[in-house]
Amino acid sequence: MCTKIVMNPKDKADISEPNKGKVMTQKEYDEMLKEKMKEMRERFQNERQKSGGSGGMHIRIGG
Repeated sequence: MCTKIVMNPKDKADISEPNKGKVMTQKEYDEMLKEKMKEMRERFQNERQKSGGSGGMHIRIGG
């Protein structure tokens, strides 16, 4: 919930360049992304199996 918006603040916010992380090539990034997506799919599949669900998703709106 927003209570106040200041469009032109007198004190400017400092935004600094990140100094953590790893520099990688596009190819390295694509490989890492593919691996993380695989891990996420396996994790969600395991959670569905534990809960005994049918593998589907149910969304109920309004009752």
